[in-house]
Amino acid sequence: MFAGLAPLVLEEVVDIGAWIRIRARTRAHALPCPDCGAASGRVHDYHERTVNDVCVDARRVTIAATVRRLVCPTNGCRRTFREKITA
Repeated sequence: MFAGLAPLVLEEVVDIGAWIRIRARTRAHALPCPDCGAASGRVHDYHERTVNDVCVDARRVTIAATVRRLVCPTNGCRRTFREKITA
């Protein structure tokens, strides 16, 4: 049912009657910088992304996913980059 959430770690699912709220986060592994390709696992900050337009069994579903902003380790490259959620 939630195959698109496979790259995420589900932390909480709350049934609020007409709503279902899912809280999730990305997995803690190093990712390549989109500019230079150097791997980084050093977290600079966190950011929450929310999807509100998913329906399951005629009930609204809110998915709140926490993503990381990582620091690129390469001198002269960009300073930080945000990880992307891919299905």
